[in-house]
Amino acid sequence: MATHPSHLSIAETKERLLFYTKAKQYQLQADRAYGWLFDEHGSLEDTFYLSTVTESDPELDRRIVDFDLQPVGQLPTTIPPSTRRATKRISKGKRRH
Repeated sequence: MATHPSHLSIAETKERLLFYTKAKQYQLQADRAYGWLFDEHGSLEDTFYLSTVTESDPELDRRIVDFDLQPVGQLPTTIPPSTRRATKRISKGKRRH
């Protein structure tokens, strides 16, 4: 899934998304992959479907490293800011009765 920025053509954006999707499908050895391309307002512009699994491809191995694709189940080393608590919790031991 990707958003088509106004400074790029739909074809360029689709090519980038297709490039990423092929690498991720290869990494997961998934038998299918889908791509959805939206404009900046959320309207669907294009889609694609991939249904081939590549057994071994050094170029795709390089793409996985270049994109720094994380394996399934591997948690990120840092917590994204969007998931951090905005306020502190009061610890149970310091509550007043």
